[in-house]
Amino acid sequence: MKKDAYYFPHFSNARTDRRLKRVRKQLGIEGYGIYFMILETLRDQTEFRYPTEDIDLLADEFGTSEEKARAVVINFGLFDVDENEEFFSPKMLEYMTPYLENKERKRIGGIKGNLLKYKKITKEKLETMNDSEIMEYDKLVKNGKFSHSDSESDSDTDRLSSQSKVKESKVNKSKEKESKSNNIYSVSNLEQRFENFRETVLTYREQYSDDMLKAFFEYWTEKNERGYKMKFEKQETFDISKRLKRWNDNDFGKSTTGGYCLASI
Repeated sequence: MKKDAYYFPHFSNARTDRRLKRVRKQLGIEGYGIYFMILETLRDQTEFRYPTEDIDLLADEFGTSEEKARAVVINFGLFDVDENEEFFSPKMLEYMTPYLENKERKRIGGIKGNLLKYKKITKEKLETMNDSEIMEYDKLVKNGKFSHSDSESDSDTDRLSSQSKVKESKVNKSKEKESKSNNIYSVSNLEQRFENFRETVLTYREQYSDDMLKAFFEYWTEKNERGYKMKFEKQETFDISKRLKRWNDNDFGKSTTGGYCLASI
């Protein structure tokens, strides 16, 4: 296998997923192939994301129509779209995390081994450093910033420890902010938020068809795995008028329409 071919998990029972069954029913085995070629493309991206505006380029590469490729991305709940209009697979991110964490542990282990092997640091000092400090120390060693005497190593590791604490404090504050933000979303008020979104969508009945609004509503109100947050609530920004216009312009949800009555949403 070439070195630039990257790993991602493909479970043997993927075909039994309800959403992929729907893909196969509507688009045949071609739709199934498109899905996994999209996953392969995402795996090649640094952040596992791809711009929705370039779906036509994927279609050209896959030898299929833009309509089919866009349908797989948008219509079946297999991918999410972030605030930058880039789509990604939540499942891929979930399943790749253990692999990437293990890969990172091995990388850190290699760095530790080399620092000790070439006597760039003592074992005792190394054991007092966290991963970020070790990586920063290794960079400075490679750049010739350390002379590696005991006194200098003490000073350098103290400085790295201080820098690490500042970074850790910023991370903790970010997590605290995120936690406070998530408190507004709970199962107890989910029904009310669901109804509020429904009423907002209904205000656009004079501009868009019931079929389109129905597909739009069902897509963006899909709940996360913990059941307390809807898809539209996971976006950093969500201008419903702009999202509806884009949805309409690109015929999102077109293949799933079926004479819906919007009053039922």
